[in-house]
Amino acid sequence: FNENFRSTSQIVKLANRIQLLRASRFDEYSTPQTPHFSVEGPSVYCVSPTNDHSLWEKIQGNLVNLIVPIAEGESVEEYIKNSNELEFALFCIESIAEKAGVGAKKVYDALAKKSNILQNYIVPCYDILHTQGKEYIVEDILSVMKEKGVYI
Repeated sequence: FNENFRSTSQIVKLANRIQLLRASRFDEYSTPQTPHFSVEGPSVYCVSPTNDHSLWEKIQGNLVNLIVPIAEGESVEEYIKNSNELEFALFCIESIAEKAGVGAKKVYDALAKKSNILQNYIVPCYDILHTQGKEYIVEDILSVMKEKGVYI
């Protein structure tokens, strides 16, 4: 087993759920973690920047560890923007996989490894594409793939 010496059991459970999701979507398996210590801290909450209530009002007076997984030199604002783009990219990959009746990993490979459609079209066009409906987005990306000779 893989012991996590830094996180509470709630954080380890969350990390294991994320690993399970990655395994189911992309066939990437890693050993689940177990917490080294069993300190039971507060529950884990997922917070969106679009919440109606202030984050600070929600956590005021509570013992809370706030984790913002930003890269070196990246601002929280950049992280939030990039996480929206990542979520949208996953939506596109899963939607195309559903329409084509193939696995998400196969679609990811076609969009990111066999071509640069993910990096040079989907992510840069996020601001425009994400305002469209699912069917339009899928058909648009499939037409770009066809134009570039990329097939799944």
